Amino acid sequence: MRKKFEKDAETSLDNSSAGTSEELTRFRKAMEDGKNDDASEGLPGPSKRIHRDSRGRLPPKLKSVIRDAILEELGNREITRYQLWKLAKNHCATIPESAVYEFLRGQRHLGLEYVEALIAALGLVVVHPSHAA
Repeated sequence: MRKKFEKDAETSLDNSSAGTSEELTRFRKAMEDGKNDDASEGLPGPSKRIHRDSRGRLPPKLKSVIRDAILEELGNREITRYQLWKLAKNHCATIPESAVYEFLRGQRHLGLEYVEALIAALGLVVVHPSHAA
């Protein structure tokens, strides 16, 4: 015996239309533009969605000597990115967890205050290459 919700689901699927190609084109354009035809007051801004190229590849990571040093130190100390964020919050209470993760993945830049918090959390020191031993 079939259950009521299975019948309802089939009925709703039967009643739905796939949509015309014009509607699909309009929806895709709206997604790309980050705009909505309806009133969108109070809604968050456009998505920071990562777009792949025509071959399906992700964009290259942002290069950063500081990021590389922080990642190397995380590996040496065997601490997680979450633990780094918790340590960095002691130096900058406003640093978002997502900012740390995105920075370490190479998906965004950080402001000076946040970078200083990450460096201080690990006890790293910035040294000019000519003064390095």
